[in-house]
Amino acid sequence: MKIRNAKLLALALAAVGFVSTANLVQAGAGIFGSAIGLKINGGNNTFYEMSLLNDPRHAPIASGTVTLPVDLVTTGFDGLNLGTFDINTDSLLVIGGGVLSFKNDGTDVTSTTIAYSVDGGAFQFLNLGFNEDDVNDGAGGDQRWASTDASVNILTGLANGAHTLSAYTFGSTSDSGNIFDSQNGANYNATFTVVPEPTTYAMMLAGLGVLAGVQRSRRRRRRRFWQRTDSFQKAAREFLCGLFLSPENQTRTQILINS
Repeated sequence: MKIRNAKLLALALAAVGFVSTANLVQAGAGIFGSAIGLKINGGNNTFYEMSLLNDPRHAPIASGTVTLPVDLVTTGFDGLNLGTFDINTDSLLVIGGGVLSFKNDGTDVTSTTIAYSVDGGAFQFLNLGFNEDDVNDGAGGDQRWASTDASVNILTGLANGAHTLSAYTFGSTSDSGNIFDSQNGANYNATFTVVPEPTTYAMMLAGLGVLAGVQRSRRRRRRRFWQRTDSFQKAAREFLCGLFLSPENQTRTQILINS
């Protein structure tokens, strides 16, 4: 009897656990899509999808925090090479981003933010304004958040070489829990390269030319010095020969000197 009661109790607890788990799955809120907003070299405002790739719902509607048009790059931000830039003439602006969120059972998403960092430095945060409700074809509960009103040139102050732009999104909810889209903490990462401007290359070449000229001048001076030294030594030998040798020996010595 005790064994049977124990089995019944276990089944009852399992049933309660199943119901509780089902409620947890249905409850709460989360992020099901993210994009980072960039503007490259004065081009259009562009959303690069970080998650939920190739989905038109990333495209925001016009609002107080969104300047249209906003182009979509659906190949994905993570692993993308953004290109090569000259920090004196080019620009790589972070303008904002977008979040697609869901909510269930009375939980509400109250705000969303995109965080970005260059080369593992401190993250910078941009709040994303509410853009549109019910973006999932009338299913209800899904929302879009988007902003394009920032203008941060991340090239400023960077050294020449390869760099990494990292980003993730997160949000706050009405039940005080936070929601994240960060690839389990790995973040979404794209690379780019900074190179010297052409005038810098010209200055470097000019500097190398000056150094080469200095080296040539030094070699010429050394050759002239040794030429003068040889002439002096020859004259000294001739003078000594005239002092101490007979005319016959002078002739022989002169032949040796000139040979």
